[in-house]
Amino acid sequence: MAATFKDLTTAVHNWHDEIFAYFEQPITNAYTESVNRVAKDMNRMGRGYSFEVLRARMLYDKKARKDGSVIETVLVDDDDPMTTDFVFQRMTTAATRKKKITRVVEYGPYLPTLARLLEEGYFE
Repeated sequence: MAATFKDLTTAVHNWHDEIFAYFEQPITNAYTESVNRVAKDMNRMGRGYSFEVLRARMLYDKKARKDGSVIETVLVDDDDPMTTDFVFQRMTTAATRKKKITRVVEYGPYLPTLARLLEEGYFE
């Protein structure tokens, strides 16, 4: 009976970490597979894009990146003496002066937007 399952037990032993990793960190590669599918569809519709062109169109297209970006406000050190008044400079040290800045953080293209643009023929 043990000989019947020898190949299975050997595979589980050799790939133990990879097989059971999901139960420790429940993360799948579904997002990566979805992006690969969109890339294959773009390649098929584009009729012969080079890898560099496909990559650039998927990663750097402004319409696809817009939905994947976030606007955040952060505190940074205020090193510019023109942004603070004289009294404030006298009352605080340079180490405690902070100012709020707003910036756009991009996490790359938003997959649903990329898929929608592809379906609409935007990349043709």
